[in-house]
Amino acid sequence: MDELKEKVENLMQWISEKKGEDITSIDVHDKSSFTDYFVICSGNGEIHTKAIANHLIDKARENKVYMMGKE
Repeated sequence: MDELKEKVENLMQWISEKKGEDITSIDVHDKSSFTDYFVICSGNGEIHTKAIANHLIDKARENKVYMMGKE
């Protein structure tokens, strides 16, 4: 589980790089059959939020981190 926590920390750091706000992770491994964590954040507006999402997707691809989706 340490490798997974490291990935979550990386995701949170990448969000922070784009000034994401209210960054939090929720451990749901004992409540969900399809994921172990949700990582949630907010942005200042639609353009900012899209920039965060695009940066996160790019960084995840670079580091071979699989993401099920974004909303």
